[in-house]
Amino acid sequence: MSVGNSHRDLIMSKNTPNSEDQVAIASTSVDVSDALKAPDGGWGWVCVAGRFFVVALVLGLVTGFGIVYVEMIDYFDTTRVETAWMSSLHSATYCITGLVGGGLIERFGCRTLTVTASLLTSAGFIISLLSPNIVMLCVVYGVLTDNNLTNNKTVMQSFKQLLKNKLFFVFAFSSLLVHVGYTVPLINLIDLVDLKGIDKSQSAMLVPAMGISTIFSLVLFGWISDLRQVNRTGLHAGAIAVMAASVFAVPSLESVVAFFLFAAVYGVFMGAWHMGQAVIVTEIVGVELTGIAFGVHSLHAGVGMFLSSLLAGWLYDITGNYILPFYMSGVLYLLGCAVTLVVVVVRHLAARKEKTRDPPAEIQPLSQ
Repeated sequence: MSVGNSHRDLIMSKNTPNSEDQVAIASTSVDVSDALKAPDGGWGWVCVAGRFFVVALVLGLVTGFGIVYVEMIDYFDTTRVETAWMSSLHSATYCITGLVGGGLIERFGCRTLTVTASLLTSAGFIISLLSPNIVMLCVVYGVLTDNNLTNNKTVMQSFKQLLKNKLFFVFAFSSLLVHVGYTVPLINLIDLVDLKGIDKSQSAMLVPAMGISTIFSLVLFGWISDLRQVNRTGLHAGAIAVMAASVFAVPSLESVVAFFLFAAVYGVFMGAWHMGQAVIVTEIVGVELTGIAFGVHSLHAGVGMFLSSLLAGWLYDITGNYILPFYMSGVLYLLGCAVTLVVVVVRHLAARKEKTRDPPAEIQPLSQ
């Protein structure tokens, strides 16, 4: 064997992996392949797209119901409080189905339940077109069109842990108060504007104007809330306060320009308020309990929305105007803001106490 051949064989032997190296390379390849494989099989984007349309439909029904509300009053010749049952039952169903959804998913599976809920909702809209009276419409629209079967599995142990967190229930109570006043501007604004003699084609545009400003707000305040120096709960309370101030002003407005200005301001801070709810719940209870906590929070919100439409309709029917309903909404916003500020103070004091208990360790100079 020549020296050249020996040198070549030596180089090849060094560059050729042995059996252990080959196993390691194969194992690494498998690990990388598993890491790159989508855990949902690559269909997660379909779930996200479906969720987008569900949220758009649900929020669209809530924010745009004011236009339907006015038409239903004229078409069925009903009182405000009778027509308000449509919205109230809609909100109540949203919460009840969300609470029982976890147990049903355990029994029947997420896919089966989601498809079933979609079919029920579609059937509800179709049957609503054929409703001969307001009673049937309230039942069909209020119950069938809002089957929100959640995919969060309710775990009793998690709920027991949640019960120990008193601050969370303080925040949930503040949300209940705000939601009692929440639907008044959304549902009754169009009716109020029409009663002031403003053309219906102009009043109907208040809803999309509010929606556009809300979308802009979600992006803006989402970025602001990520800044380290921003107190998210304080920002949440501030948004509620501005919403209260704007709602108090509504009964005194007269021009269409003034109403559009209200829609823009209210929409911006409504978006800031919406954006903060889930984030603050997570900050208070932690990621592990977020699912069950947001379900309980949604229950408080749903109870508030159930009462909101009925109270506003009842107050209009006994007074003949929307002054008291809007003032009631503003007062409830302020009460919700005050309770939220309690959460801000308690969390601030807890953070100071923790900082005092565990001061940062002093940096010792290096020994010479």
